[in-house]
Amino acid sequence: MCILKKSMLLSLISIFIPAGLAQTTLDPSDQKVLNELEQQVGSIKEEVHRSKAKLHELEDAVLRGKITGSKALVDFENLAEGFFQFSSAEFYLDDRLIQKVDGEKRENPLKDLRVFDGDLPSGEHMLKVKIKYKGSDKSLYKAFSYFKDHKFELQTTERFAVDYGKTTFLKLTALDKGYFQGDIQKRLHLQVQVVQDWGINPPE
Repeated sequence: MCILKKSMLLSLISIFIPAGLAQTTLDPSDQKVLNELEQQVGSIKEEVHRSKAKLHELEDAVLRGKITGSKALVDFENLAEGFFQFSSAEFYLDDRLIQKVDGEKRENPLKDLRVFDGDLPSGEHMLKVKIKYKGSDKSLYKAFSYFKDHKFELQTTERFAVDYGKTTFLKLTALDKGYFQGDIQKRLHLQVQVVQDWGINPPE
């Protein structure tokens, strides 16, 4: 009977007494049990929230014929032009080619490129980038005929998350680190920035 009364008392305490007050009135062993229960309830609430988000996304996919709950933007900026000359680039999203650029056929040097702007299912994704440059005839090495035939390549693989109701923005910037770099191969650098702090429509 005593055990039953104690169990009923604990149940009433957990319902009617605030957590802070309960910590001052319960035995250490009972408080430990209560804390574990609170953690389990918190985990269940988080799982329910994630399940609701997934269900909402699935409803969008069925009703509208596409995933509209989350999206990604990928931009490329070429700031390495001068010493180097942009040659080509390939961009892969989840191992699928989404953009291919041939700089050799362009009248003007490539400056900015919107690589991707579209819906993506929430979760983790992977962006692979392969960018090629060659020696520019505008560099100080133009006197050496072989420099124009010299090839340079930038590669990177970036994993990023897309959350339901948000837009993930990836900014890729090719940079020339400058003449202080003794090794020509180390002058080229690809900077990757990932921002995820707005809804479906990004700020202007």
